[in-house]
Amino acid sequence: MAPTMNKGAAWSMKHDRELIELSKSSLTLEVIAERLHRQPDKILKSATRLGLTLNRRALSGLKATGK
Repeated sequence: MAPTMNKGAAWSMKHDRELIELSKSSLTLEVIAERLHRQPDKILKSATRLGLTLNRRALSGLKATGK
């Protein structure tokens, strides 16, 4: 069973710390949202408030081409 979203749950300092740590990784916004059980737009809003930059699209699956 999939975890439920934190619909309407208050954003705490604990969530801020988790978001700060996750923002240091190469995880995308969508993956961070899944890990924190929040909507991506709410994650982005909190990241902006904290002055964080998040990856907004997955880079996996991209392959370098060349000979």
